[in-house]
Amino acid sequence: MNNLDELKALHASLPADGTGLRDLPDIEPEPATPNKRDLLAEIDEEFLCADGFDDAIIGHSGECVVYDIDKCTQILVEGGMDYDEAVEYFHFNVEGSYVGTRTPIWTYVL
Repeated sequence: MNNLDELKALHASLPADGTGLRDLPDIEPEPATPNKRDLLAEIDEEFLCADGFDDAIIGHSGECVVYDIDKCTQILVEGGMDYDEAVEYFHFNVEGSYVGTRTPIWTYVL
């Protein structure tokens, strides 16, 4: 049973006039979902990630982190670039950067 189910069950058991609220148990919040970099680090601490593009991570190849190019462009647009500027910046400065054999993989998602 999760915290929401516990709260619903507790709420259903309370009198309609609101008495008994002082006796509510402390319920711990659900643990936060780990971010994608943390999940990747659990698999392999040597994965290379591109700063600012964590929301564009779609997986890994075993050796390299894999990114969605369209999502990367969207992140740049949300950061203030116009679309054409974001596309040019991404392809030249991000995708065009080689940092060794574990350079991230950039792909279009169908």
